Amino acid sequence: MNGPYLAILHTGSFEFMACGRDAEQALEVLRRGWREHARRTGARWQWSELADSVDVVEVPPGTVLRDRSTPLIGARTAFTDRDEGGSRATG
Repeated sequence: MNGPYLAILHTGSFEFMACGRDAEQALEVLRRGWREHARRTGARWQWSELADSVDVVEVPPGTVLRDRSTPLIGARTAFTDRDEGGSRATG
């Protein structure tokens, strides 16, 4: 896989998206963004409560994105093992 990757989190109130060169970087950027959002707004959820709800997809050139969804065409879903730092993808 070549990337880039997009990490997407829907909270019910907001949609957060972060881009990274690999799945792990996209997740880390999203985590940092969430923590800053929570610090500024007093959001009640901790990252540990949200991390399993994050979708991470590879978005190579030619990928079609639609509002509030994971990519429709040309994307690959990346499943990241957040405990061991590894990732794999399915087409």
